[in-house]
Amino acid sequence: MEIDDNFETKYIDPENFEPPDMSQKNLERQNRFLKIEDLRKTFGNGLRAVDGVNVRMYEGQIFALLGHNGAGKTTTISMLTGMLRPSAGYATVYGYDVFQ
Repeated sequence: MEIDDNFETKYIDPENFEPPDMSQKNLERQNRFLKIEDLRKTFGNGLRAVDGVNVRMYEGQIFALLGHNGAGKTTTISMLTGMLRPSAGYATVYGYDVFQ
C-alpha cells in the first residue's frame, strides 16, 4: 500500500502540518487507521456544510474535532456514521470504504 503524505496539506500551509511518524506509517501499512479524503457535503439549498476535510486518525490515539458553531463538526460525524450521505470524498476504516 502506497502511503500518501501530501493529501492532508491540500488546503493548508504545509508548515502547519506534522507528517506521520514511522509507527503511524506502519499502522497505515497494516490498514489500522481511519483516512478521510476530500470529504464534502453541500445541502440542496446550496449550504456548503463541509468543504474538503482531509485527515488521518490512528489506532490507539485520541482525536478531537474542534471548531466554532456551524463549522461542520456534526455534519462530518453524521457522514462518517451513515446518517448523511457525503456529496464528495471518501473515508476508509481499516481499509474498508465507510460509504458503501
